[in-house]
Amino acid sequence: MRKIAAAASLLLLIAAPMQGQVSRDADKTPKERLNDFLDETGQGMKKAGETIPGLALDERSAAVVMSHVFERDKEALRRFLESGAAYVGLQGNRRRSERLLKELAEDGFALDDAKRTKLHWPVGLDIGAESPEAIALSILAEAHAVL
Repeated sequence: MRKIAAAASLLLLIAAPMQGQVSRDADKTPKERLNDFLDETGQGMKKAGETIPGLALDERSAAVVMSHVFERDKEALRRFLESGAAYVGLQGNRRRSERLLKELAEDGFALDDAKRTKLHWPVGLDIGAESPEAIALSILAEAHAVL
């Protein structure tokens, strides 16, 4: 199956459904439950510089960037665009996305035609999504269409 890497905390979803696998402990926050799941599966929380270079991303791979930490997103975006992934989605508002791309350019990162072709922002198909679930579905649909 296709690999989808979400740089939001670099949670790697390798076609493994999480429903039923994530702890439902009511005393834990969603982030704590996610960390429990990642610890149990050996994924752990890693930084872009530690994780992305080791991924075998190819023309059947997709990545989505959005961690809410600007510098982490900048590094992840650069590394995903340099990877073999065919689809790189950038989630977030237009101003933030433009700033990410501008700073990458100022750092000497060239956004050539090949990288522009794989970069999708705003990420996801326009299906009028408002809920997190619908937004995720729109992103998966766009990635599927590209791949």
